[in-house]
Amino acid sequence: MRTYLAVALLVGGCAAAQPTRWEKPGATQEAFMRDRFVCLQQTPLDRAGNYNTTLFAACMGARGYKEDANGNLLDRREPKGGAR
Repeated sequence: MRTYLAVALLVGGCAAAQPTRWEKPGATQEAFMRDRFVCLQQTPLDRAGNYNTTLFAACMGARGYKEDANGNLLDRREPKGGAR
């Protein structure tokens, strides 16, 4: 039984969502990381320690970014809880 549970957890972890990609005309990766950091600092965590993804996305949107599956700006170190 434990083997099945371990396999299920491992497979579930592999199916985790990919990091969110962002787009902003003229933005560099460095500027994106700076803006992302500011938004993370301004976004509250829930009791489980996950970021409020709606508020994070709103902060990024206010800075001119939009989520785009083909965007060239991303941080592979997505915050716990994702950033959608």
